[in-house]
Amino acid sequence: MAGVKAKKPDDVRAALPDRNVPVGQAVKLSPPNKPGAQTATAQIKGDELALDSPDVRMDTVATIDNGLTDDQVGGMINVGPVQDLVHSERIGVYKRPDGSTFETRNIQDNKHDAQYRAGSGDGGQGVRADVGRGSWYQTPATLSAQRRSAQVYFYDKPGFGAPLKKDGAVLQETKGEDRFVTSFAAARGDDKPTHLWQAEWGVPWATKVDPAKRDYVLGTVEPTKTDKKPAALDGDLPINGADWIGYPTQADANAAPTSQLLNALPMARGKDPQSYQFIKIALAAKNPQVTITVRCTNTYAWVGKDKVNMQIMSGSASRGEGFELNTNEQVAKTYALSDLVNLDLYDGGDLRIAIQAEKHTFDEVKIKAPFDGAAAMKDVPKSDGRYTVGVTRS
Repeated sequence: MAGVKAKKPDDVRAALPDRNVPVGQAVKLSPPNKPGAQTATAQIKGDELALDSPDVRMDTVATIDNGLTDDQVGGMINVGPVQDLVHSERIGVYKRPDGSTFETRNIQDNKHDAQYRAGSGDGGQGVRADVGRGSWYQTPATLSAQRRSAQVYFYDKPGFGAPLKKDGAVLQETKGEDRFVTSFAAARGDDKPTHLWQAEWGVPWATKVDPAKRDYVLGTVEPTKTDKKPAALDGDLPINGADWIGYPTQADANAAPTSQLLNALPMARGKDPQSYQFIKIALAAKNPQVTITVRCTNTYAWVGKDKVNMQIMSGSASRGEGFELNTNEQVAKTYALSDLVNLDLYDGGDLRIAIQAEKHTFDEVKIKAPFDGAAAMKDVPKSDGRYTVGVTRS
């Protein structure tokens, strides 16, 4: 506005508090260096298609104004990158010999992102690297009244592998993209970071797969300045997001083997409602049968047969049967899987079989999902070899 003089730096400093100046005013960044347009690529390596982003590097110099007093600086200030995975969609499309398809899917939204140590957590999950306190993507630089300038770095290189063959099917194409918002931010201690500069960028993953072709160009990767800011400052890392199997159509689910449907069911229930309904309908149409065979090799009864009770359990569902067996006799009982397992609650857990013979109680026999174990008989624990159990599934 005409007639209004711009404030001099000394005037601005004079208006600041005497202690702990807000970090957004205390810290200034040089114009960040960021890459221009680069290309995401894919390459067949061994038995998978490896999809990779180029190196995405950004850096800046963070500076505390020399005119601020030590009290105004207020101790150590961390300056570093913060990143959100705004949206990720990594899909592999597989075709069976009969022409039906299924997809491996990994879809995530609004996740706090950070560099990680692979396989360091429970169950081999990735855990955050030691990046200091706060919501940092990687180790921040530390400024203070004694150290008023430092270089700040960011580096990322997303990627994943898609098997060329899976469950008897062949990879036809990959689909999806990753989208990120990255900032350079400042914070004291555990304070929420103040974002000083932000960029958004993405990595495309879509390509058709040609068995005769080894190398693929996926598309452009280029960070651009934005007003958007990372918002998810904590939580599980995207690297730990699990894949699941989904079906584009009901016909595709109907063509899938029962074992794949059962393995896909628990994840689809929470992640993919349409595929979940396709799976339930397909399983109802297949009506898989489970046959449980119990064999006695040596009775406990001195005279006659053992009175045997069998309890079949899955989750909270339970079903009991009673019968008699002599030495070297066996009985085979066949059930619809839906009579043993509540598919609406099925979580991929074991089928548990408890046997009691002549008031002798043994440990459970556990059959791993999807219950298509070989017909080989398994000893019933603590039965002294007198009882064995086998399970088959149609």
